[in-house]
Amino acid sequence: DPSPTVSEGTQFGVSLRGSLTMVFCGKPSRACGRCRSRRLKCDKGTPFCSACLRAGVDSCEYRDPLKLTFRDQNEKVKRKSQDQKARKQPDVLPTIESTVLNKRCSSSPQPPPCQAMTLPTRQVARGYMYANYMAGGYLPCLVSLLERSPDSALQSAVTAVGLAALANMGRSRQVMSEAKQEYTTTICMIGSALDDPVECKRDDVLAAVVLLSTYEVMTCTDASSIRRWMGHVDGATRIVEVRGAEQLERPAGLELFRHLRVGICLSGIYRQSPSSPMLAYLTEKAEHSSSAEGQTADNLAAVILRLNAFCAALKEGAFIKKSDIIAKALKLDTDLVTSLLDITPSSSYTTINTASPGAGVTRPICGDNYHIYPSISASSMWSNYRSARIFLREVIINALQSAEGEDAAQHHDSLIAESRSVGKQLVGEDSRPLSSGRGLPTAWKR
Repeated sequence: DPSPTVSEGTQFGVSLRGSLTMVFCGKPSRACGRCRSRRLKCDKGTPFCSACLRAGVDSCEYRDPLKLTFRDQNEKVKRKSQDQKARKQPDVLPTIESTVLNKRCSSSPQPPPCQAMTLPTRQVARGYMYANYMAGGYLPCLVSLLERSPDSALQSAVTAVGLAALANMGRSRQVMSEAKQEYTTTICMIGSALDDPVECKRDDVLAAVVLLSTYEVMTCTDASSIRRWMGHVDGATRIVEVRGAEQLERPAGLELFRHLRVGICLSGIYRQSPSSPMLAYLTEKAEHSSSAEGQTADNLAAVILRLNAFCAALKEGAFIKKSDIIAKALKLDTDLVTSLLDITPSSSYTTINTASPGAGVTRPICGDNYHIYPSISASSMWSNYRSARIFLREVIINALQSAEGEDAAQHHDSLIAESRSVGKQLVGEDSRPLSSGRGLPTAWKR
């Protein structure tokens, strides 16, 4: 028998004896060549089919079906395999180029082939968080907390925020989907920790809740995101109340409290609801047990807490006369200015006046000067200060414009003009795109 022998227990196209790769191609047509080319029904008559007889052809050109049952597919399979390998690309996002390896390769006399390193997306997200949120001075306490609790909810929260940041920068729906999954995991882990009366007081649990609020800011698309952000802030407020004054004795606890206090005040001002009395108590305790730099931030926070109470009183209708609103707003504005009079150099900033650029040169900044801050915390403190004063000046203008009779008689126009001038100046100062001296072109640094 000249046909190939199929190995026992195998199927066509899977395994055959010998070195050839052979594929079963199905039952071949037994029609003659003329009927196949014209797609006619052939009666397979010999030596001629009826169609060929009617056409008067010389030959029917029948094929040997035994030779067509198996075909040598070696070359075709090889080409197909090579094409698949050439088209296949790694499915890992994002791709990080190894700059150190590239430099070594470029300096070598005979450079070896340099390939890009691919890292898991979650690992890249954690690296982004370390570079921009931990080592950059935003929340440096996260480094030590992650070292002590590597498998906690904090690790998952850091990954979620990092993935959300990468998704925003790359406009990647896939990465944002991973961020949402990590966010859900973090909420489940925090929920389990809050059920334990001991674990709920840990610094890493509070830090995870703080990062969840940061996640909502990064992924904010509508009012529901704001509501979720306020929900996380409310949850963190309750944790702060349970932790009490003991948290201020630890560097990480004090740092988290000061960071969270800003969000609590913003949430209260936005909703015009009073803040927790515990917040004012802890602020006073922190003010008497911290460095000069920390005392400056605590002094400012104490005034902003009173601003929060002022907003709640406005909503409740506690002020009968517009003049009372104006007087209270002016008093708070003065207290804000006073709170930063004795500021330390570590919390201050430097104003750099810029020269006019040459022809064809675009300014890298907005305005005629910019500010350089010594740290992100200092920049954030000044931003909160200016935002609070802008808000108060807007309250004063609205009260004056709606006042009637005696309330509007004294210093009406002059106070409106002054408030608008102060507000315009504060907006200009608070709109500087560059902080901490990072990202400035060399020609603009001093």
